[in-house]
Amino acid sequence: MAIPGSRYALAEGAVFITVPSSGTYTVTVESQGSHDFDLRIRNLQGVDTNLVQRITTYIDVPVTSSGKAQLTYEPENTGTPSDIAVDFENDGTIDLTLPPTGDVGPDFSNDTTPPGITIDLEGETSPSGWFIGEVMVTITASDEESGIAKVDYSTDFGGSIQTYTGPFTVNAEVVSTLIVKATDFVGNEGWSTIRVGPDKTFLPITISTE
Repeated sequence: MAIPGSRYALAEGAVFITVPSSGTYTVTVESQGSHDFDLRIRNLQGVDTNLVQRITTYIDVPVTSSGKAQLTYEPENTGTPSDIAVDFENDGTIDLTLPPTGDVGPDFSNDTTPPGITIDLEGETSPSGWFIGEVMVTITASDEESGIAKVDYSTDFGGSIQTYTGPFTVNAEVVSTLIVKATDFVGNEGWSTIRVGPDKTFLPITISTE
């Protein structure tokens, strides 16, 4: 059903939708594959000025190929924003509810700077400089504007994602690369990658002719 006064646009893999401030809306996301998605809601003031009054973000919301995610949105609601509900099987049963990743006011409307990330590794190294055995990983994320909402990392090239809660250990013989993503309260994302192991020291090879 068309919403009077609304419009939308597609650009670089994103969908931008504008709706009037009066009313209650239901935002439904149905995936064509098992992917996470980000949802950013901006409340604007003034048809011509478009001053941002509030930014609410939902980052890395999981949805399966047969499921959907749904959110009730009231632009004039100045209280706590709604959680987003995920129905993995699209059978009417809510399997997961997620609160907003971030909810900030106009002071951070111009925040487009991704967070900074520092990854510190501590452990035994081989003569060639590679880590061996257990390695302690400490991640520090910083954002001088809206602040850090969450930090995630992967030890298997994105096959599984973990939320960083404090220093942890990995085995350098198993984990070759660590990928880290930091998200601020506006939804800007910063990325960093570091090599952990394993030791790639090769034995010398001599080639001779008879």
